[in-house]
Amino acid sequence: MNNDAELNGNYAFTFSGITGNGSVSSVIATVGRFTADGAGNLTNGELETNGVGAGAALVAQSFYRDLLDRCRQSRCDDPEFFGQLGEVRLRDAGNGNARFIEFDAVGGARTVGSGTMEKADATAYSTSRIIGDYAFGAAGFDTANNRAAIEGRFTSNGTGVLANAAGDVDGYGTDYAMNFTAANYAVSDAATGRGTMSLAFTFGGTPTP
Repeated sequence: MNNDAELNGNYAFTFSGITGNGSVSSVIATVGRFTADGAGNLTNGELETNGVGAGAALVAQSFYRDLLDRCRQSRCDDPEFFGQLGEVRLRDAGNGNARFIEFDAVGGARTVGSGTMEKADATAYSTSRIIGDYAFGAAGFDTANNRAAIEGRFTSNGTGVLANAAGDVDGYGTDYAMNFTAANYAVSDAATGRGTMSLAFTFGGTPTP
């Protein structure tokens, strides 16, 4: 990013990668939000991650410096996610959005990964504002530690019900149709946009919450 003023407003972000120590590692996935003031400071942040449990507060004060490749380097002191001094580099993706990487692993320890951050419309933090047709996808591991992925679609009516849900899951080396038994969502915090989505389905005769 060319200057601090370009990162200004409410943002949502996603991050995924590998974290661990010299002998054990695991996949980490995170979603969250923060407010940037255009002067290099990040406030009002929180995140959800499979690494530290639900609702962890993201306390971050960032500073930036110019790099020859027009990137920015931000260091965030968040012991529950980035570690004591996680190193993150940002690159402008246009329209006020950005891509970032974390690269502070040393000797096989700590975290390496990447993510995106996008401007968020705080007026849309409502169950009723989620209306229309959506596609979704996710990737990870099955219980046998094989790569797995799902993709699908649904229609949201603005009341918390997800209709016409359909999709496929690739797990255990086989592609299965997803047979949905329930699909719903709710935005529980209008101030932060925090919410939940629940997709209950079976594939190959096995129920999945």
